[in-house]
Amino acid sequence: MPKRGKKKEENGSGDEAGEPRPAKAAKASPAPLYEDPPTREATPDGRRWTLKVTTWNVDGLRAWLRKGGAQWVQEEAPDVLCLQETKCAVSAVPAELRALPGLPHQFWSSAKDRPGYSDCLKTAPKPTRNCPEIIDLCHPRANRASAGFTPQERQGFSRLLEAGFVDSFRHLYPEARGAFTFWTYRGAAQGSDHCPVTALLAV
Repeated sequence: MPKRGKKKEENGSGDEAGEPRPAKAAKASPAPLYEDPPTREATPDGRRWTLKVTTWNVDGLRAWLRKGGAQWVQEEAPDVLCLQETKCAVSAVPAELRALPGLPHQFWSSAKDRPGYSDCLKTAPKPTRNCPEIIDLCHPRANRASAGFTPQERQGFSRLLEAGFVDSFRHLYPEARGAFTFWTYRGAAQGSDHCPVTALLAV
């Protein structure tokens, strides 16, 4: 009596009855690695940028300052600085931030009933309009019930776009794949959406 392994070899199958094994499904090719596009310092018609806007979800203003946040802002030298999730009430804003050179106009938004919860700051050399934070994430179908991507929140973002706000990255790079603005810690990511983004505008 042939060994079981021999029989498999003879009939070309792992099935003793000689039935062929079903073909394995081809593995999906991984998404291409994202690389930052080159910095655009001029418009398509050749106009050089005249306004630098920087936004950063700092996830805690005081910790951000201890890590050199104010020094980074001075080196980056934005005309407009927007900080999200400062977690700092207006009355507790450190003097170090109040005294940032070139950004005398500071506009704070803080939760009325929960001081220090999230909050945001916008600083500029002159008054400017609102700068919303829009979360763009992968696998939308699987995240329909996730915080930050619920139907109600997406409807709110849609109203912002309808009002004339622009997703600047998707406008400039509509075909970019693997580029998103939020990475959850639950997926073993290291940074969430806590990274600075700077836009150079010709106005």
